[in-house]
Amino acid sequence: MKRFACWLVLMVMLGCAWTAFAEHPGQTVTVTFVCTGNPQTAISARIGFSFNEDVFEFVSAENISKDILNTAPTSALGKFGLLNMAGLSKGEIGRITLKIKPDAKLGVYNVRPVVDSVYDASRQPVVINVEGEKVAVGHVWDDGRITVEPTCYSEGKMRYLCFFCDETLEEVLPPTVHREGYPVDEVPASCMEAGLRIYPCDICHDVLREEVIPAYGHTEGETVIIQDPTALEDGIQVVQCAICGRTIRTQSIPATGGEYLPGDADADGKIDLSDAVRLLQHVSDRSVKISAKNADVDADGSVDIQDALLLLQYLAGWNVTLK
Repeated sequence: MKRFACWLVLMVMLGCAWTAFAEHPGQTVTVTFVCTGNPQTAISARIGFSFNEDVFEFVSAENISKDILNTAPTSALGKFGLLNMAGLSKGEIGRITLKIKPDAKLGVYNVRPVVDSVYDASRQPVVINVEGEKVAVGHVWDDGRITVEPTCYSEGKMRYLCFFCDETLEEVLPPTVHREGYPVDEVPASCMEAGLRIYPCDICHDVLREEVIPAYGHTEGETVIIQDPTALEDGIQVVQCAICGRTIRTQSIPATGGEYLPGDADADGKIDLSDAVRLLQHVSDRSVKISAKNADVDADGSVDIQDALLLLQYLAGWNVTLK
């Protein structure tokens, strides 16, 4: 049992190489077995063969190696017998001819060597390297390359090349299906105006659909003074949009009214007849600007004719008090 396990561990290293291409079922193909290495100086071995019996049937065999002892195998169960006391030779061992069955499925198949009874001069099991071949039944196509790119509206073409001959196969590729890509803002939206967003095809770049981007409205930003207030004139300030800079609204800044000096209706810093004239003009026409806090000389909360009369009395030297 130990000897058998050792023999399994030192089992022959097998491989397969490509052989000539057989185009049609019904043809015959010849496979050569080759000793590619004898690293442990084996002097004897038996070489059988294994193949897919659903695809191939045995036809004949031929001895090649000078180390062959027996006649060539006459069936799929036969073996090439090798013996050379100086060490088995590298090179071709023998050939087998197989017929591809008429109903064989297309594909690539291994025809492998089956190696046993490999011994050195001390009758110890050793290893030799023997290779069989792979047989391609029918064309074996590569992955192909696109010769004409398909588009969303037209067909394309793919061409395949056989691994073993110059035969090519051409396949028609159906038109591609539109594939929606990333949206593009064709017309950006603004604070006041809607925009336009399009969705192009990733392949042909045609526009697949559109959508309106709503105007996003103003965003209140800084308040900017356009005109400073004076003693009699209101000032002007505006609130601007933080995004587009447009004016959102305009606000009035109340007139300062000047320094508090009862009777100084025109806020020029002194009390004289011009104040009385302005006060009378204001009473008759409210559009005339006055310093309201200085013009309300009777302190009743309103500017009227009574304030104008009191101011005239004051200017005339009457014993009156401006409040």
